[in-house]
Amino acid sequence: MKFMLPLRVRNQAHMTFLVLVIIFILPAFQSGLWSQEPETPELKKRFDAVNSSITELSDQRNELSAQVQNYREEIRELKDKETLNYFQRQKLEGLLRTSQDVSREIADIDAEMRTLNESLEKLGRSLIDRYDAEIKSRLAELEREAISEQTRRQVLAEIQMLRDKSAQIKQRIGIPSLQSIRLSKLSIEPDDSPKQIEQKADLLKDQEDKLRRLANRMRNQANELQKELRVRTRINEFVADISTFDQQEEALGVGSLERQSSDLLSESDGPVDESRAGTAPFEDQLSVVQKDFDFSSLSSEELEETTEFLKNQEQQMRVKADSLGQQAKRFYKVAQDKTKQ
Repeated sequence: MKFMLPLRVRNQAHMTFLVLVIIFILPAFQSGLWSQEPETPELKKRFDAVNSSITELSDQRNELSAQVQNYREEIRELKDKETLNYFQRQKLEGLLRTSQDVSREIADIDAEMRTLNESLEKLGRSLIDRYDAEIKSRLAELEREAISEQTRRQVLAEIQMLRDKSAQIKQRIGIPSLQSIRLSKLSIEPDDSPKQIEQKADLLKDQEDKLRRLANRMRNQANELQKELRVRTRINEFVADISTFDQQEEALGVGSLERQSSDLLSESDGPVDESRAGTAPFEDQLSVVQKDFDFSSLSSEELEETTEFLKNQEQQMRVKADSLGQQAKRFYKVAQDKTKQ
């Protein structure tokens, strides 16, 4: 039986890298703008290119994983036999080599995908910042007194389009959610050796560091939610002004213009899936930010509640982190004292 190593996958991975070089590096050198920030359309083009490369690598990985599973089943069948003839031993050795080679291919793809996912998140965050800045600019334009109602409606539509684009990016790169966590409760036992006590102290220190990182992430998320709430409030105010204007026109018998307020507000004031956005996160326990929840599905009132919840949990995490840090110091001291004995 002849075994063929799927080297095409490695070549495809290399081709993916070359494509990214062509997309990202060569244009920068050709334009002489290596240090200059790209325009938003170019940034979106790069984001889509990286996303496409990740999808291709993911498909390749799935294909190789299926091959490895098939190899393992064949290997298991051969190993279950009591005795193997010459050809069966040769087949088994070939399967083992091929399986190992494919596993290395998968490891290479995983490493490349991690790098690409990091790049995708950075590009996505940059795009979100760009869209936020454009939304802010459009809102400032709406505050001009001389703007016509037709222009006002057009600007509101542009704002909604930018918000939709931002939501799509957030959905792709993942945005934080809440997930309950539990911390290990550690104590010093009478028969613990100094090394065991130090290991417990190390674990406490790791938990302290983790809580501080999570507290920072929750603070950043609360700031993002506050920014989202401010944008929604301003959009609602402008839409309310248009609604009042339309009502005045109807009272005068002029007839109302085409309304867009229902579309603009559907994201913020529409029905909310209680299984995703109800009161479940608001439990009396420590929570961690997880990348699987779309906060845009929350109403404005729920955004306010979630923001306050995040702030409160951040404070609790910092208090708990301080406590773990003090406990770790005590453990280290006990370990040192036992070592001296």
